[in-house]
Amino acid sequence: MKDYNNLFLKVKYLYAKIDYQQEVFQQAKLDFEEYARKFCEENGIEIDSKTTDVDIRRDRIAFNIEDIKAESAHIKKLFRKIAIMTHPDKLTKLDDYERERKTELFLKAREAAEAGKWFALVETANALGIQTPKPDEEQIGLLNSESEIIDKDIENIEASYAWIMYNLETDEQRKLLMTTYLKVLGVHFGKDTD
Repeated sequence: MKDYNNLFLKVKYLYAKIDYQQEVFQQAKLDFEEYARKFCEENGIEIDSKTTDVDIRRDRIAFNIEDIKAESAHIKKLFRKIAIMTHPDKLTKLDDYERERKTELFLKAREAAEAGKWFALVETANALGIQTPKPDEEQIGLLNSESEIIDKDIENIEASYAWIMYNLETDEQRKLLMTTYLKVLGVHFGKDTD
């Protein structure tokens, strides 16, 4: 199915994008917190360390990640095939490297199956040379759900003050953003900053 292949590639791209964004976001949060401390210090604003919690989104987006634990026959069947090849109890005769590799694949597959993540299961199956079932509407639905969740995660990162600040080019823009952020937190400024 052409739709399935395109959607599979989209989900693969989204996972690569979110992996990159999460890595950059960790540093952006640290930079944001440091900038907030310095900004407040320079402007005589007293706040506690909890006030610079960068998980507050600029439009207060809540993390409502849908629980997509699927009762999918495809997920159960593919996970069983993976478990037969990778379950730690079945790996006693393998060398340390191969046992560790297959144990990691088993844990990744179990996590994916529990979360209803079809893409991760297929990737694990492919790494083991397991043939995946012919694409159908249910699998397209699973990939669509996965895609929507990743899109929401990306939107949440991009809506954070830390991410916005990371992408600003001038210190003037950063000061304006920090002022807005602190006002949202209820910090009152003198006449010259309002």
